[in-house]
Formats: sequence, structure tokens, C-alpha cells
Amino acid sequence: MASNNITATKEGNVVTLSGPDMTSDFNQMKRECCGRYGNFLFPDAKKVVDLLKDKKGALPMTHEQIMDVHGKGTHADYYDTIFCYYCVNKKNYKNYMFSPDDGENRDNHYRRLRFGVLSFSLEEDFDVYIINCA
Repeated sequence: MASNNITATKEGNVVTLSGPDMTSDFNQMKRECCGRYGNFLFPDAKKVVDLLKDKKGALPMTHEQIMDVHGKGTHADYYDTIFCYYCVNKKNYKNYMFSPDDGENRDNHYRRLRFGVLSFSLEEDFDVYIINCA
């Protein structure tokens, strides 16, 4: 999820974030990674990873979990408990997230999300975490 050129509007208790269409090009996604402190939802990627590991006992997704998302994650009900997939560079904490609720991720049977998660998982320096709904 790129953080550039995003606008926010508020109607009552609902905040809507909008911006240009999200890319499906993996190299562009890597260029659009937020820095350690650049993600507006998770202000410090290192702290998020530490919290996931220390408090939640979460580990990076396994190859089997990645392949499960890639192969079976084609319908909305697959993502009922998923807030996002958080792809984090182990060295510098640059990060990219995929939310099942983003329009571009729902389109085409979640193709952008499924291929994005798979692509980041294949990068040597990236771990992918599941962040569940609370």
C-alpha cells in the first residue's frame, strides 16, 4: 500500500482513504514501499514486528501459508479474520501491506493481493506477516 497522493475524507465515524489506483506491478510495489516510519497505519515497522513476535507469538508466514493464500484466497470469506498482510524488509524495515478490503485487492479474485504476497515472500530480504482483525 503506497502512502503517496492519498486523501482522507470523513463522514460521521467513517474515514475514507482514496488515491490513485494501486499498481499490480511488483517492481513498482517495491519502489513504493514505505520506510520504517512511513506507513500511516503502522508508524514504526520495527515496533510492529517486535510486537507481533513478542506479544502475539507471530512468526513470518511459512511457504505453505503463502501457497495457501496464493491458491485458495480467491473469495472474500477466506479473508474474514485478516486485517492485512504486512511485508517487511528484515534489514531496513521498509514495508508494504495488502488489505483484502482494498478495491484493487478484491478485484479479479484477489489476484493483486495473492501475487503480491507471493512475490514479497520470494524476496530474500522480506518477511510476510498476517495481521488479524482484533
